[in-house]
Amino acid sequence: MVQVLLTEKWMLCVPFIRLECLFYLTLPIIYVQGQATKAIGNSGIGLMLEFLKILLTIISIAIFNTINIYLLISFRTVISFITLIILIAINKKLIDYCWHEVFADVYKSLICSIVMGVSVYCIQLLSMSNILTLLLQIIIGVLIYAGLSILTRNQVVNYILKLTRSSTR
Repeated sequence: MVQVLLTEKWMLCVPFIRLECLFYLTLPIIYVQGQATKAIGNSGIGLMLEFLKILLTIISIAIFNTINIYLLISFRTVISFITLIILIAINKKLIDYCWHEVFADVYKSLICSIVMGVSVYCIQLLSMSNILTLLLQIIIGVLIYAGLSILTRNQVVNYILKLTRSSTR
């Protein structure tokens, strides 16, 4: 996709984009966990975690900046996972919302995303033109995710569809 949209000269950014995808994988769960702590009146926890993230980011910049840029970007993902683990542990104590409940809430979307990602990745192995490959990846990706969401009765997708239908009326 980078080659089609941004040209060949941007291909060196692909490893960074992949690492950023891992970072952004954690954010929806972190946001939900953070909102849960705020909802019960513990906004100080969010402040403490932001301070921890900034501190770890400064430390990682100081350590990895001169060593290896990939390590620096990778550590950002590690910081995000550390934040997620801490938030889940805190919410276990505060509202009895533990790991298996978090997983139960996200596993359908996670499975749909993994199957779609693997399928879309495999399309590039067909040796077609870059533009045709990208178009086919988009179409197949949407169809697979939507189909699996319907099969798994993914409540999130059903909610989005209901919102879409109600807003078009």
